[in-house]
Amino acid sequence: DWINQALTRGVMQPQANGAGKRTLAETVEELEKQMIVESLVRLGGNISRAADELGLTRKGLYLKLERYSINLQTIKGGGKASLMA
Repeated sequence: DWINQALTRGVMQPQANGAGKRTLAETVEELEKQMIVESLVRLGGNISRAADELGLTRKGLYLKLERYSINLQTIKGGGKASLMA
């Protein structure tokens, strides 16, 4: 089921990286980012509930938000979630 969801969202589509394909690490990272953003949007930016849903601690989720530059304020404000460069 998760594979179909990933394919539907385009997560598993090849992306150019010189050889024209994503590495496993790049694909896993992109899927992780999308799952985090989708969970936070669905739960109105509630960190505790999103962390629980994702099987993370609150601290672990905050670290991933920082790592991926996910703008939590945008999610809480009801705007489109963004991944900042």
